[in-house]
Amino acid sequence: MRIVFIHKYTHFEPLGILYLIAALQKNGFDCYFIDVAFKRLLYKKIREIKPDLICYSVVTGSHVFFKNLNLKLKKRFSFISLFGGAHCTIFPEFIYESGVDIICRGEGELAIVELAQLISNKKNYSNILNFWVKENGNVFKNPTRNLIHDLDTLPFVNRSIINKYPIYNKMYSRTISASRGCPHNCSFCYSSSIRALNKGSENAVRQRSVANVIEELKDIKSYNPKIIFFADNTLNYNKKWIISFLEIYRDEINIPFSVFLRPDNIDVEIVGLLKKAGCYLVEVGIECGNEEHRKKVLNRNISNKQIVNVCNLLYQSGIKTMSLNMFGTPEETIEMSFETIDINIKSKITYASSSVYIPLPKTKLAEYTMDNGYIKGFEYNRINYLFKNSLLNIINIKRINRIHYLSNIAVQHPYFMPLLKILIYLPFAPLYKFIKLISIAWNYIFIVKKIDIKSIVKFFFYRIVKQLFQFRFIV
Repeated sequence: MRIVFIHKYTHFEPLGILYLIAALQKNGFDCYFIDVAFKRLLYKKIREIKPDLICYSVVTGSHVFFKNLNLKLKKRFSFISLFGGAHCTIFPEFIYESGVDIICRGEGELAIVELAQLISNKKNYSNILNFWVKENGNVFKNPTRNLIHDLDTLPFVNRSIINKYPIYNKMYSRTISASRGCPHNCSFCYSSSIRALNKGSENAVRQRSVANVIEELKDIKSYNPKIIFFADNTLNYNKKWIISFLEIYRDEINIPFSVFLRPDNIDVEIVGLLKKAGCYLVEVGIECGNEEHRKKVLNRNISNKQIVNVCNLLYQSGIKTMSLNMFGTPEETIEMSFETIDINIKSKITYASSSVYIPLPKTKLAEYTMDNGYIKGFEYNRINYLFKNSLLNIINIKRINRIHYLSNIAVQHPYFMPLLKILIYLPFAPLYKFIKLISIAWNYIFIVKKIDIKSIVKFFFYRIVKQLFQFRFIV
């Protein structure tokens, strides 16, 4: 039984795929990892492996690329295709796409092991929980199973399988997840929809034990990363847990790290422990500077006072902050957009990351957007969170787009604000997009990743110079 996982490089370790590989290897199955961004002769590799099962993890937007790739492979090889990830969880009707044999909704570790065992024993696999299976024109829609509550039972991810690629082996940062799930109900996010799939499970948010996370971090430390990135939706969900964790991390790991934290769960004690443990960057979701709009439309019950106070605490401690901001939401005005910049300035944000609002189907905000006539329809197949113009029909949307492009410059240089209020009326959007691109690159390299000049040279060698001498994509 040979199982291939196909991925396309995105600057982060593919944790979801690596967890599935670890679960399968623990049960004795042969797994292979192929990154199509660096594999010139994909057909040749597939021919050599002769996989029984090819797997893809997709999000909304990337699903089109992998669907088309899978169709090309299906024309040449005989295998079962399995698609998982957030897109399949929310849009299980993806099973009806040509070439898609199975989709997974929710967590896949237990389900994929069960599938591999049944295929190996040549038994029927149409009734596996979490899977929708297409067989002889029929689709078997199985319910979801209970969530994995004891995350410590999962094997650590197998990073060695991706390290055959130089870009992974020499990664400046390594990624880890200490928990699963999100307790909040932001209207623009899939979290509440995903949580609704598992109503029978008591806790949607589950945390690994401190000892278990520290043990994996010791393994990660052997790869000599310069920084650690915690991929958790909110690492400070449980105050007792994070206090215990930070105290041990400082003594036993001591590698600079970044985290995403909710402002309403941070206090002076936690900020002090973060600093002592080596936290260099905290990501904070602001989204909108107008408090009423943030609560009413985005369903984020966090006050401006909480945001400003917490971010100033972090600033005073020497911890950099990266805010997440969203422009062009329903009912947003130019004044609200400027309020978003203003709260970032007051919060002394180091890097204000921003995007335009793109309605994700089946989220509450997307439904609100449709019901109130802000959009007639949209194609989520071509989502671009960084640069795509807003799809919404709201007043002054072109000017709000321009504010979005120049927002971080205004946050980092507040004296730029008077000029910004003039520039948004000028039709120079392509220039503003270019300015945003430069701003993202600069801040991502030097603030988010803390990359030094030597590492930048290595990056350009592996990602640009080397690629000039080979075909980058698949077939």
